[in-house]
This record gives sequence, C-alpha cells and structure tokens, in this order.
Amino acid sequence: MKKVCIGNTGLVSSRIAFGTASLHHLRSARERERLVLTAFDSGITHFDTAPYYGYGIGERGLAALAGKGSAVTVATKVGLYPPGGADLPASLILPRKLLGKLLPPLAKPVADLSVARARESLNGSLRRMKREQVDLLLLHEPDYRLLATEEWLRWLETERNRVRAIGVAGEVPRVLPFVDGRSPFAAQIIQTRDSLASRESDALRRVGRVPQITFGHLARRDGTMPVPQMMKRTLESFPDTVLLLSTRRAERIAELARCADGA
Repeated sequence: MKKVCIGNTGLVSSRIAFGTASLHHLRSARERERLVLTAFDSGITHFDTAPYYGYGIGERGLAALAGKGSAVTVATKVGLYPPGGADLPASLILPRKLLGKLLPPLAKPVADLSVARARESLNGSLRRMKREQVDLLLLHEPDYRLLATEEWLRWLETERNRVRAIGVAGEVPRVLPFVDGRSPFAAQIIQTRDSLASRESDALRRVGRVPQITFGHLARRDGTMPVPQMMKRTLESFPDTVLLLSTRRAERIAELARCADGA
C-alpha cells in the first residue's frame, strides 16, 4: 500500500489507517485481535485508538501488534475519558451502558485537560497496548480555552522517550481555535472529519491548513455509490491525507485495502 508522511513528524503511514472506535462491538478479545491483525496483514500500518473507545477495549485490541516492528505507528489520545475508567472489565461494559440509558451521567464521557490526568492516562494506554512508546499523542475533542498550554508543553518535554509527536483530534469547530491561536498542538498534526459530501475540513483549508489525518469518509454516504467507487474518489480527492477508517468486518478491510493499493 502507498505510504505517506504524517505532516512534519517524520512518521510514515499507510494511505489508509485503521480506527478502533467500534472495536468494542465485537464479542470477544479473539475477534478483536483477528480484525486488527487482518488490517495489518492488508498493509495498514497506522492505528488510531483512545482510552475512551470501549472503556479501553480499543487500546487493548492493539496489543496484538506488539512486536510487529517500527513500521507500525499508533496514535492514542488524552483529555476525554470513559466514565468509570479505561480498565473496566468487558463483562461490565454492556450493563453500564444499559444503566447509563436510565442514568445518563453514568455514560457521559469525562473531559479532563489536567496534566496529572493525562500522565496517568498515558501510563495506562501504554500498559494496555503493551508498548513502551506512542507515536502520536492527540488531544481528544479539547476545549482550547481550558488548556494550560505551557504546563502541557513542560510535561511533554519530559515525555520525549514515550511520545514521538503531538496533535489535536476532533470535529472542526473544536480544532479551529487551536489553529487560530497558533497552538503547538495544531502545528504538527490535525486529525478531523472530512468527506466528499460535506467537505467539513474546507473551513481549515480556508485559513491555510490541511489536516494530516481525516475520518468520517464513509459515515455519510447515501448508498447510491458503491464503496469501492466512493473510496477511489476519496483517495483521489485527498491525495496527501491519511484516511482513517473504522469497520468491524474483515472483508471490508480487505476491500478498502485493495482500493488503496490501486490508488
């Protein structure tokens, strides 16, 4: 699969990246491991996760890539956390979600932009993924007004052995203030939504910024265009962007990988 550089970080990624936001919907750890390895065997080398995804299940699923070598790059996030923590046993996740429908605060994500929580989260993420280093650490849907930037930069300076690059991830309205404020978190990597139908990232392009990683490309398709055709058009329209895609179906991974191979 074609490779592209991720911004100015020195990181190299496959044209398509695999996102783990829906990985927890699979019933067993074995199924999740099989799906992740299918993505790797299909030529995908960049994987995106977060402690918020499935109460840490997204990160635990990536432990299957431990020992696969330096060609694999992994991004995780800080700033948005699952209620009850990211080490909730899989058997308790569904009951908590069902209870959360009756008592919404039990299911509401926890936003915390403190450095202390981020340090604790990074420790947990590396343990769950069985890694000593994360290639990309992203602020997860952050509020620019609440970020103590200097404190964060001082902390990250001490984490150079465990964090290779930093960035900001979220919907465009969350990302734009970081661009307008010339935040260091928007200087290296911007990860945000984009699609052929809605062109969400055009708001960033109008201020001279092109996101390095984008998601949501298949989320709003109307079904009139077959996935391979839509994927081909998307790859052509966003030639220098890593396209972050998520699926629970191994056959869909293989289909998307073939599209990228032919692009």
